[in-house]
Amino acid sequence: MARRYDPDLFHRHRNPVIRWLERMRVSAVVGSLGARPRDRILEVGCGAGNLLKAVPFGSLHGTDLSTYVLGKARRFLTDRAVLTRSSGECLPYRDACFDRAYCSEVLEHVADPARAVAEMVRVLKPGGVLVLSVPNDDWVDRIKSLASKVGIYSWAFESGDFRSPESNAWHLHRFDAADLRRLAGSQLVCGRML
Repeated sequence: MARRYDPDLFHRHRNPVIRWLERMRVSAVVGSLGARPRDRILEVGCGAGNLLKAVPFGSLHGTDLSTYVLGKARRFLTDRAVLTRSSGECLPYRDACFDRAYCSEVLEHVADPARAVAEMVRVLKPGGVLVLSVPNDDWVDRIKSLASKVGIYSWAFESGDFRSPESNAWHLHRFDAADLRRLAGSQLVCGRML
């Protein structure tokens, strides 16, 4: 799936609107993270390392299930982050070892999102910061449908080797704000929706 719908290509998409949306997402996640120089920071589902590269400081760690995107991340980040292959539902870290963690546009792809969130909470130190983001699939589907109707779908959503599916049927889960709050449940003390 990572080869077919390479997440790195969103950041280099020929459509300036797609690139702008990615920059806005990265900025929102990194801003919400509030990284400090001495923090140990984990990205679950790091893909090719685009978000990790944007974190201004800290000891950076990333994990992803795909060896394909981890290879891209290793080349992109060089030695800036420690990268590990693992599932978000079974993180290979000891309890309470990270100050901050984030997972952006990944929970919709994992078999058990609640387990993945529980794992992220487990590896966070008490009082740590966890940032979660998921796509608004209803909004994305409406935009793609409109683009198809007016004949600009290919221009808007395809670039080079990248072919975006006309629907996000390849997502295992769909979330709205209430779903995300329920998923976080009592594991998180507070949160805000961006």
